Amino acid sequence: MNEELFARLLAADVPDLTVQISPHVDAIASSAHGWAREVGIAEGYTTRAILDYATYGGHTYPTADPDDLLLISQWTLLFFLWDDHLDNQPVSALPAESRQLLDELDRLLGPDRHQARTLAKRSPHAQAFCSLWDLSLRQWSSIGWRRRFLAAMRLYQECQQWELHNRRHGLMPDPLSYPLIKGHSSFSTVARTFLELLLPQPAPDSLMDSHVLRVMSAAAGDVADLAADVVSFDPTAGADDANMLTVLENALASTPQQAQDVLVALWTARFQLVDRLRDTLPGLLTDTGHGPQNITQALTWADLLLLWLGGNYGWGATTARYDARATRPHRP
Repeated sequence: MNEELFARLLAADVPDLTVQISPHVDAIASSAHGWAREVGIAEGYTTRAILDYATYGGHTYPTADPDDLLLISQWTLLFFLWDDHLDNQPVSALPAESRQLLDELDRLLGPDRHQARTLAKRSPHAQAFCSLWDLSLRQWSSIGWRRRFLAAMRLYQECQQWELHNRRHGLMPDPLSYPLIKGHSSFSTVARTFLELLLPQPAPDSLMDSHVLRVMSAAAGDVADLAADVVSFDPTAGADDANMLTVLENALASTPQQAQDVLVALWTARFQLVDRLRDTLPGLLTDTGHGPQNITQALTWADLLLLWLGGNYGWGATTARYDARATRPHRP
């Protein structure tokens, strides 16, 4: 971790975040760990490393009931492990079934579940994606949420493919495309779709699809992703390990200090946008035709988003994910 830069983020002119942890975090993490072992996606990891990943859900969705939190935690654990699988080896060394999974991810989550289960037999990761989607279809009935989740997953698939292409050819993305690739390929876009499932009452599509909530969600994602770049920054990383700091240095021909200054400014601006939108949600939604009930739900959703953001910071500051000495597989 770049501790000096992380301290600059914490000292920036932004509101304090609330860090709240689910009372079910340990039990859920244990269950998610058992599931990962059972489906075969935790090979090479210590129990401690898997439990570390599995506690992410308890930090970022602290108000979820145990059933929802378990399924969400299984999803986020799968994303961590799949991301490690793609990142911790050269692109040329990826198994054929892994490339195939990434190309067929949309079919694994498609409407033809018989075809999906046939494709899932090719690898443990494919089986995990397929089985979690089957569980999600049974547990979460909202058609609107399913549409938004699948749209986010399609972006995840495309940006993971884009990221692998850049790594394979030694390409450094520019400062405008990098946040797009990072935001979708890091699964934070997918992760934020779970927030609406935690509302006391289902929210109408007109609200969840509104430009105001989408902009606020995207800004919060940028805040989390830029901070993750800080805590994961390794100046000795290879050229294929794109990071906002290295992207800025490369594109602007700047010094490391100048790149850090720009990152802090970007992070602060996006955080301030989240805060400003939270304060102005009632007026913005009224102006776009939403009534009191929708506004109440939007404010509850915004509070869940801020808890998600706070959880990312709480978990990110303590996880061993970004520690080179962590007990998990690493790229040779």
